[in-house]
Amino acid sequence: MKLNKKHQGKEFKSFFKFVGQVKQTITGTSDDFKVIPIYQTTMTNPKDPDKKPKPRRVLRFDIFTNKFNNISIQRAGMEFPKAQLYSSTDKKSAAIDWKDRFDKEKYPAKHYHMIETDWDFCARVADEIKENDWVEVKGKYEFDKFVNEEGQEYPVIKRIISSVEVIENEQEFKIGKNTIKYICDFEDPDFTEINYFNLEIGINSVYQDEETKDTTINGIFLDYGKEKSTPKEVKLICLYKEPENNKTALADAIAQMNKYDFIEFVGVDNNRPVFAEVEDDTDSVDDLFSDVDEIVAKTRRVISGNKKGLEVTAVVNKTYQKQMLTEAEIGMTVEQQFNGVVVDDEDDIPFNLDDD
Repeated sequence: MKLNKKHQGKEFKSFFKFVGQVKQTITGTSDDFKVIPIYQTTMTNPKDPDKKPKPRRVLRFDIFTNKFNNISIQRAGMEFPKAQLYSSTDKKSAAIDWKDRFDKEKYPAKHYHMIETDWDFCARVADEIKENDWVEVKGKYEFDKFVNEEGQEYPVIKRIISSVEVIENEQEFKIGKNTIKYICDFEDPDFTEINYFNLEIGINSVYQDEETKDTTINGIFLDYGKEKSTPKEVKLICLYKEPENNKTALADAIAQMNKYDFIEFVGVDNNRPVFAEVEDDTDSVDDLFSDVDEIVAKTRRVISGNKKGLEVTAVVNKTYQKQMLTEAEIGMTVEQQFNGVVVDDEDDIPFNLDDD
């Protein structure tokens, strides 16, 4: 967590890291679907009729972190009047005209470098990756919601890319205290999924299911705002796991948290089917073997549901703080909840932002 330098509001941090295979994003239904290019230039859709649409570069693709878990990630950017420079020597920033951002002769000094723009990042990464590449992706979350024409409200989780690196088979990665050789083959028995997030969150409410003991967290993420930090609603789940050595289950501990509490969660980002084994019922009056002891049941694997969203699997030690937030910080107006979200008519997920 950090404090905004201007208004001293709390701002929470998020981080994700995925390793997997690149696939183009597919939207819509099986009868009416679209394949989204990994890189394209679209036009903004300004609310103000006096403003003209502007070109916008969009980098968007799915990353499969295992054979069935596909996560949609993105980044987009536009041209601006100025680009930003920074000097670690002087510890100062400077602005430069957009058209001159690659002309180092016009920098204040040689030790200044340009902070890569979203516009340039999208084009660069698009040149470096392609369908079926295996990559490591890092980034942060943005949380919002939108209402469609029928008045239905939907939460939106945007995974904003900060870096993309093409990887090699058996490249080494550190997971916790262990180092593994990553296998670029989902069918290989030694394949290990790399998929995790860190998320600082405030508590609005928690609910534990009486039967499953799974705990749902209705959280608040304090995001950047010009005048004050902007609270965004976030829903997470912690699945109950029987503890060992008489310890407390994580889901039980989270269920005891109260409104205004703060913590940093670690977890897994899910968009995967849930499978179950079912037994085929083939009883027949003509089956001579239906009543013998040595019969072997025939089973098949079916999809019994879908696991989506952010699943909490651990907490970061010593980050829990009671009553760290206030009602003023987590209370949300309608304008805050829908800040910056518009619906793109060409997509079933809101993506374009206003250009103001």
